[in-house]
Amino acid sequence: MTALEILEDTATAIPLALAGCYGILTARLLEGRDRGAAYWRIAGVGLLYLGIDEMFGLHELYANGLALTGVPLHPGGVNALNDAFIVVYGLAGLVITLFFAREVVRIRAVLALYLLALGVTGVAVFADAFAAKGQASTDVIEEGGEVVGAVLFACALGLRYRYAIRLTGERAPLSPLAALLPLWWRDTRAGRRAR
Repeated sequence: MTALEILEDTATAIPLALAGCYGILTARLLEGRDRGAAYWRIAGVGLLYLGIDEMFGLHELYANGLALTGVPLHPGGVNALNDAFIVVYGLAGLVITLFFAREVVRIRAVLALYLLALGVTGVAVFADAFAAKGQASTDVIEEGGEVVGAVLFACALGLRYRYAIRLTGERAPLSPLAALLPLWWRDTRAGRRAR
């Protein structure tokens, strides 16, 4: 892997993980108060996983493992087996989002950011999976689209988290990384501060 590829993966992974943390925090705030908490938890965990996958290339490891078993290297016309994983991830996310469409369209600004993120990411995934490889323009569309799409997802979920804070009136964690802390640890720390 080249330094540029590491930089590109990191620039995509960090906002995806951040978006995931915002989704998890939103779900925690809305738990028991709003039906939409389930969607934000699923979206949060999914985006956090995508950030980890992007950073460590898990979809490529899965594809390499499947290729050893004799699975075709170019299923369904995609450029490579690992691209098929990305297409499946994207379709799964789209189906889940459509199932919870009422939650996503509830706040117009979040919807606008989500639609932009889906559009940009969709173009990037298409360029990665189906366009000719090795051309500079394809690489710019793919990698640039991944980064911009990830940042838009982080903005959308960060904004939704802000609305959840406003709705619940609760004091929010200072860092979105608080989503990674178990609830019992946060509750214990809050109890110590209150004394």
